Amino acid sequence: MKIIKTGIVGFGLSGKTFHGSLLRANTSFEITKVFSSRIQEINEHLPRAKAVQTVDEVFNDQEIELVIITGPNNTHYEQTKQALLKGKHVVCEKPFVTKVAEGEELIQLAQEKNLILTVFQNRRWDSDFLTVSELIKSNRFGKIKQFESHFDRWRPHTRVGKWKELPGEGGGTFYDLGAHLIDQVLCLFGTPDSVFADLGQQKEVKGVDDYFHILMKYGEMRVILHSSSYVLETPRFQIYGDRGSFVKYGFDVQENSLRAGHDPNEMSFGQEDTELRGIFKDFEHSTSETIETQRGHYVSFYNNLYQAIVERDSRKIPVTPESSLEVIKMIQTLILSSKEKRWCDFIKSEII
Repeated sequence: MKIIKTGIVGFGLSGKTFHGSLLRANTSFEITKVFSSRIQEINEHLPRAKAVQTVDEVFNDQEIELVIITGPNNTHYEQTKQALLKGKHVVCEKPFVTKVAEGEELIQLAQEKNLILTVFQNRRWDSDFLTVSELIKSNRFGKIKQFESHFDRWRPHTRVGKWKELPGEGGGTFYDLGAHLIDQVLCLFGTPDSVFADLGQQKEVKGVDDYFHILMKYGEMRVILHSSSYVLETPRFQIYGDRGSFVKYGFDVQENSLRAGHDPNEMSFGQEDTELRGIFKDFEHSTSETIETQRGHYVSFYNNLYQAIVERDSRKIPVTPESSLEVIKMIQTLILSSKEKRWCDFIKSEII
């Protein structure tokens, strides 16, 4: 079996907890180098990998085929470009880029060099999202009138040293959490007719958003995406149709399991507690049903990526860069909507 030698750029939450843990558990990949100043953490978590102090030591390594880009959002474009120019396949952490033109350039470069480029939109494999997707496909809701997706939490103060919560290109809650919620909605329903955004600042640090409320029109259906740092508990998903509804509390458990050091290959990994299962109400028959939550499956990302690389088959890419670029287009359209306080049609002329 071919082993894909891999380098990781950055070793924060993404590089260590997500990519480091998932790759360590997948025998098809071997992490050989990690670029980060967190040498002790690298040695403890990935004892067979070499911690390096320059990114070029990863990019210039002829044995490395795959590079994982996990640094701050405003570094994604330049580092992904460098890796592609060095002939590496690339996994870029979400958000893909911060400018549409950058994403278009990277997609073209990967195509010209016959390289695999993908983006880690891992919440496509969340247990609750997989469950919601199957319910929608089953048509049990009838015509969906309202779809709500919340990522609320109690985090009232800016955390010291967290670049995601500080001013700067690609910083803020919207690029962080909004990229997930938007990606999920685009996967479910495609492109909306028009959108409206309220991006706000409620914490002590100014110049960066920490709140968002998004409205999307899909004909008669309305989609609401929301995130606040001052909420203890709200439903993760609420779906209302003319034949039924579904309400689901709780977050996917995979991130916390990876943080705790659990093996993603364990059968129990990605399975949430039964008390967090959502409730489906059938309006026609006046009944309620507890819906079993599907098992979350982040491991699918790298399983699919392995096949795409060894077979050089872009059809097996777990997340196409084109689909992630649509997320960036939507983010920038919504930023424009919030800035100008108006509804925006999702057309190219609206994009910053």
